[in-house]
Order: sequence, then structure tokens, then C-alpha cells
Amino acid sequence: MKVFKLAYIILFFTVFLGSHVQAQEIIVYPAQGQSSEQMEKDNLIP
Repeated sequence: MKVFKLAYIILFFTVFLGSHVQAQEIIVYPAQGQSSEQMEKDNLIP
């Protein structure tokens, strides 16, 4: 029974933390001399 409780706890935290990681936006930093048009294109790449 303890094994099942431990498995449920691990599963809960894996799903809980995984959902927060997926929700974050990707941060794109511009390269030196990069135009704002190129930065917009970089933001659209999945």
C-alpha cells in the first residue's frame, strides 16, 4: 500500500510541475545588430 501512495505522489508532482513548465513562454533575446523584424520572426518559430 505504501508503494501505491508513493507512486501517486510522484505522479501528482510530475504532472503538476510538468504543466507549469509547458505553460512558460520562450524568451528570445536579440542578437547584436538584429532588426526587430528578424526578432519577430524568431518569436514565431515553435
